[in-house]
Amino acid sequence: MGWNFPWMGVIFWLGVFTWFSVMAWTRFLRERERQQTLRAFAASGQSMDPQTMEKLFPKHEFTAHLQGSQSATPDSAARGLLIGGIVTFSAGIGLLLGAQLISNIAEEALWGMSAAGVIAGCIGLGLVASSFFLRRSIEREKARIAADSDLR
Repeated sequence: MGWNFPWMGVIFWLGVFTWFSVMAWTRFLRERERQQTLRAFAASGQSMDPQTMEKLFPKHEFTAHLQGSQSATPDSAARGLLIGGIVTFSAGIGLLLGAQLISNIAEEALWGMSAAGVIAGCIGLGLVASSFFLRRSIEREKARIAADSDLR
């Protein structure tokens, strides 16, 4: 049995293509159903009730920030920086560990992957540090506001 052909790569990309094809087809079918419902209501001349409108055009939580109903607070920004920093730092650690494992197979990959891991780790540490400094700045601002209100 010859392993000269990269079967795993072919299987992976066929799986990706299949997944995207199924997702696109289901989206097409959902959109076609929505358009048929809208055409039926338009042809009948009736107005749609709010329940049907909500079913056809749902409001998702991930688009709520686009309407301006939620504004970013400094605390949420600091939390986002912390989460992003932890994830990026962890990716850097993963790249460093992967570099050590891959270097047994392809030694020239050690330096490139190690450099990428160090860069990602430094970016992650920078995000964590900026989260820390932002939280300290928020606490100082709150203390200053409290001190100003006590003087009045």
